[in-house]
Amino acid sequence: MIRMPVAPPLCRDCDASVDAPGGRCRCCGSPRLLSHPERDALAVAHIDCDAFFAVIEKRDDPTLRDNP
Repeated sequence: MIRMPVAPPLCRDCDASVDAPGGRCRCCGSPRLLSHPERDALAVAHIDCDAFFAVIEKRDDPTLRDNP
């Protein structure tokens, strides 16, 4: 089993890296900390599907072509 190094938690409110134990961010005092062994390996994708469906509707109904 490969153990990944655990990165220090990040504050969800100010994005500061929290090294001190105690469960609160040193910068803003927030208790909302993010800690996960694979945190740095994870990725988020945001896809705007509304634009895709709008193009399909315009393709299927040419009368909509001039509408935003």
